[in-house]
Amino acid sequence: LAEAAGVEVTVRPITPATAAGHAEALAREIRERHAGRTVAVVGHANTVPALVAALTGRPAPALGESDYGDVFVVVLPAGDEAARLLRLRGGD
Repeated sequence: LAEAAGVEVTVRPITPATAAGHAEALAREIRERHAGRTVAVVGHANTVPALVAALTGRPAPALGESDYGDVFVVVLPAGDEAARLLRLRGGD
């Protein structure tokens, strides 16, 4: 995806020491540095729900270890409007 879009990949490793604040820090960075732009974040079943919740302010759907094809689209409107969330489920 990054190659097709001509953008550089930024890796944000998670360690046990950084796990608790990872989603909030990443959501803050996305809001501050990438407002009004499209950002793709790739994660795992144990990281994506926390990031979706941090971006939307609402609980995110749980993911299982076999949920590989799901894509969450979060739209962060300007101002005080609520974030919108769309979940796309991919097939095999």
